[in-house]
Amino acid sequence: MFTKILFALLLVVVLIYILAPLVSKQRRESARREEEQERVEREKATALALIRDLEFDFRTGKMLEADYRSSRAEAEARAMAALRRLDQMSGRRVLTDAELEDEIARVRVRLKEEAV
Repeated sequence: MFTKILFALLLVVVLIYILAPLVSKQRRESARREEEQERVEREKATALALIRDLEFDFRTGKMLEADYRSSRAEAEARAMAALRRLDQMSGRRVLTDAELEDEIARVRVRLKEEAV
C-alpha cells in the first residue's frame, strides 16, 4: 500500500516536472502575442490620431496643402499597415487596399462628426 502511494506521488511529481515547461512556454507565447497586438493597436491609434490632427491643422490653415498631402499619405500608410497586421494576427481575412481605404473614409467621417 505504501509503495503504491509513493509511486503515485512520484508519478505526479514527474508529470509536473515534464508539463510545467510546456504550460509556461504557452503562457509566454500568449503574453507575447497579446503584447504585440497591444503595440499594433497603439500604432493604429497613433496613426489615426495623426490623420485627425493633420486634417485639423490643414483646415485651420496651419499647413500648406503639399505638406498636408505628403504627411497624410504617410500617416494613412502607417494606419493601413497596422490594420493589416491586426487582421493577420486575428486570423481574419486581410483587407484589400480598397477595403482599407473605405475603412479610412469611415474613420474620417466619424472624426469629422466628433470634431463638430
